[in-house]
This record gives sequence, C-alpha cells and structure tokens, in this order.
Amino acid sequence: MRHISILCGNNGLFLDYEMERGADGANTGYCFPDMLCDVVRLTEQGKREEAHDLFDAHLPLLHYEQQPGVGLAVRKYVLMKRGILSSAAQRKPAAAMSAQARLEVDHLLRRLAARDRRAAGLVS
Repeated sequence: MRHISILCGNNGLFLDYEMERGADGANTGYCFPDMLCDVVRLTEQGKREEAHDLFDAHLPLLHYEQQPGVGLAVRKYVLMKRGILSSAAQRKPAAAMSAQARLEVDHLLRRLAARDRRAAGLVS
C-alpha cells in the first residue's frame, strides 16, 4: 500500500505533539509558515526539545491568530510586516483589525523576537 500523508489540523495548535504521534506535517496557515516547517524538520531530525522550544515561542501568537473573525486579519498584518504581502487588506465583509489588536500583535511580536530572530525588526 502506498504511503498516505497524515496532516494535522486544529490550526496547528498541537503540531509539536502531533508530529511525535506520527503526523507528516500540518495543513494549516500561520503568519510564520516557515516555523511550522522547522518544527516538522526538527522533529524528523530527532531534536525534540528544539522543536518544542521553537513551537512554544510561537504559541501565544499562533493562539492569538486563531480567534474567530480577526484571525485572518492578524495573519495578513504580520505577513505584511514580514514583507511577504504588500497589503493586509481583506475582501468584504471581513473586518479590519482594530488599533488595540495591532498593539497586542506588536506586543506578541516583540516578545517572540526575544526567542526567534524571524520576528526581530518587525516592531519598534
């Protein structure tokens, strides 16, 4: 029988442990998709603690991004700050991020930058 990939869902919120249980990766989005790839790679290399440490550093932002309603706006905002998107605009009827939400995401990015260089320089 040919191999059938098992991809985790749950918005990637349990990727670290799902990889340990035999998943091949994730079928989800996140504003740092490269981090998700790194967790998969580190797990496959047997670097369990490194995979968990990296995942744990991103978990607050990953969790914040999963909010109903504002989640995609958060993802696009960070992808824009990373230079991956030129605009964080969404199609209607999506609501724009509030000023408070931007402050909260910037706070999460500052905290993340202390543990992952990918977030460095995204906020002042």
